[in-house]
Amino acid sequence: MSIANKELVCIVQKEQREKDQIFLGKNFEFRLSLAIENEIYNQFFKSPEAYINKATSIRNNIHPQKNTVLHSALVAGDISVTFLVGLSVQEMATDEKKKSRASSLKNAFFESRMTEKT
Repeated sequence: MSIANKELVCIVQKEQREKDQIFLGKNFEFRLSLAIENEIYNQFFKSPEAYINKATSIRNNIHPQKNTVLHSALVAGDISVTFLVGLSVQEMATDEKKKSRASSLKNAFFESRMTEKT
């Protein structure tokens, strides 16, 4: 898609982009937060909802104190910004969060099976 066509279909406003750059800047140094926001924009510029969801997801899941492994890998350059933006919420989760979700799903499954039998 050409730049002109991209600008025509862009519905993520400049103000929202600036807000998200600052928002992401709470977890990343400024240059990295700009690169992340730019990649989010490039992938989700047609859908403001998807754009905002991805920015929020990254901000909440790639926290320097909560997800040190992924945050450190990004800061060190071991993973690219493009790779990061392509991750799902489940893929960004810490190992602890993944175990917690799996346990919740397992419990919900067994509870639903027990309800069916009674």
